[in-house]
Amino acid sequence: FSIVAVGLFGLTAIFTSLEANIDKPVAKYTFASLLPRMSDAVQTRWQLLQGSVLGFFVGVLPGVGASAATMLSYALAKRLSPTPEKYGTGIVEGVAAPEAANNSASYGSMIPLFTLGIPGSATTAVMMGGLIMIGLQPGPLLFTENPQFVWSVFGSFAIGNLALVFLTLLLTPLLAAALFVPTAYLYPIVIAIVVYGVFAIDTSTFNVMLTILAGGAGIILARLDYPAVPLILGLVLGPLLERNIRRTLIQSQGDLLVFIERPIALGLFIATALVLLIPLFLKLTGRKKIAADEAEV
Repeated sequence: FSIVAVGLFGLTAIFTSLEANIDKPVAKYTFASLLPRMSDAVQTRWQLLQGSVLGFFVGVLPGVGASAATMLSYALAKRLSPTPEKYGTGIVEGVAAPEAANNSASYGSMIPLFTLGIPGSATTAVMMGGLIMIGLQPGPLLFTENPQFVWSVFGSFAIGNLALVFLTLLLTPLLAAALFVPTAYLYPIVIAIVVYGVFAIDTSTFNVMLTILAGGAGIILARLDYPAVPLILGLVLGPLLERNIRRTLIQSQGDLLVFIERPIALGLFIATALVLLIPLFLKLTGRKKIAADEAEV
């Protein structure tokens, strides 16, 4: 997933930016303009709320993680926006929604870890290993046997958020200094870091080739006006879906009716079918209406 995501989003963005800005001068910014403003928070209040709520509930799902939460939040914000064509150009709404989801998903993933002993993400899986190493068993008994530890962790969340605000304000000018670097110097450095990073995962040149192919595929998708987010969501959620379908079929001995025999499962199945069929129906009826209008003319 990470290799394809780097290619689809990282290399694709670099290639398209090179194509669009190859002859343009370096943009001029002031450090004051890079600092967060209260007007931005007011402007993105609904995206922040939507991303926080969606990210939290996605984070609660074991094994899904913050990556899926950010992708889902971005896709939902773009779908609900009155100007979806501006998404992908750097507007603040397109940044606020996935970042809010990313933050809230990190906290939501703690719920299955502390209550059920099931890590909700790769980060909480590492945390679970650390807890076991120091003699703490995540699960329901953790709240009764070590309540001071649990509430200390919850308190650290609040302190960490406050510290993050001040660190962000202090480091934003430094981190944003990359905006002042000419693209002729910046992009080769970024590409080198990308290539080294994907190669270091398994020390395999196949990862590098796959990243480059994903970047090329991302350019084709962008040219054809196809979003890359659904592809990434498929890569993230696909293995999880297949694994749970396989587990369910094993438990039901291959009976497919197990997916619709309970009211909640049936309701989710119907909702999924409607989500898939309604856009297709609207598209077909729209074509028929256009054809009828042309026939009248």
